Amino acid sequence: MNTRYRRRRAATAYHEAGHAVIAHMLGCQVMLVSIVRQGNTRGRAHSDSPGDPEQNAWILLAGPTAQWMSGYCTRRVVWRYLWRVSDGQDLGELLDRVATSDAEKWATCSKWVTDAEKLVKKHWHVIDRVARALLEHRRLAAVQFYAALNGDAIPPLSIPRGIDEEGWLFSE
Repeated sequence: MNTRYRRRRAATAYHEAGHAVIAHMLGCQVMLVSIVRQGNTRGRAHSDSPGDPEQNAWILLAGPTAQWMSGYCTRRVVWRYLWRVSDGQDLGELLDRVATSDAEKWATCSKWVTDAEKLVKKHWHVIDRVARALLEHRRLAAVQFYAALNGDAIPPLSIPRGIDEEGWLFSE
């Protein structure tokens, strides 16, 4: 495995761990966290939605924030790339719902970014633990995620091969 691939995989692990840990900290149930590449995505974190647009934004922004805080890529690269992927598209839709003018959207987004950075810093030790578990196991089902979250041993889990309800492959 070459260095570039390892760095990209580690950045993805921190990105997905950021989403999952902050979702959990906001009271959402996390079902799956994965760094198994599927189509155009390098990973995913699947959890309940808190319903509140601001909390949804924090979860969306926690991924890229954890990614640049991990040191595997620069903040500039992460934020430029954000708007081309689903996190950025979802964030844009949230902004359209809560703000009308461009100035209001900018101010709202800036506040959300600051809040997300504070959350990620506060829970960094847990994000780091989950990211390391992802690098080792590549996919964490809910039971495994919560074990990693608590610093427990990751239990083995057999996930059936096939495609889930969202079209994601369960085979590696």
